[in-house]
Amino acid sequence: MNEEIIENLELKLNEIFSNFSNNINRIRAEGASPILLEGIHINYYGTNMPLNQLSNIMSEEGKYLIVHPYDKSLLKDISNVISSSGIDLSLNIEGEKIRVFVPPLTEEKRILFVKKAKETSEEAKIHVRNLRHEIIKKINKKINSEDEKNLVLDMLELKIGSTNTNIEKTLKEKCDKLMHI
Repeated sequence: MNEEIIENLELKLNEIFSNFSNNINRIRAEGASPILLEGIHINYYGTNMPLNQLSNIMSEEGKYLIVHPYDKSLLKDISNVISSSGIDLSLNIEGEKIRVFVPPLTEEKRILFVKKAKETSEEAKIHVRNLRHEIIKKINKKINSEDEKNLVLDMLELKIGSTNTNIEKTLKEKCDKLMHI
């Protein structure tokens, strides 16, 4: 019973941290990186597909992303979706590829992205807190022995503390990258 609760906790904590890492990695910290286009989906024959499954995305000179669609008929669709994605990128269609210019970060943008990273971190911590409350309720319902409860609660606090520490460490690294010129 106790192992089941802890395994369930570990799975959910790993999922929360994984989602947090994915979200924070999408925040632009450096030059052109294919990760910038990771959240973009294209309607392809009625199916919403990620851009990286429909094209090859490469970084060039740290200032450009080159998008080579596997199906050349998608050039205009990809161009329109990137333009309307709100990522603040300019692009040109050059033959069978799209060249996406990634402008350098201004001080204002850096501060805005640090704020966004902190919001993402806070959302992850809220998920961890909610999970903690949920698991404590389960422990109180399923375990009768006080010694066993305390043991499981101590393990719970260790796991949650470790996850919160990892979130803080990842946030600090991201903020340092963002503010490093």
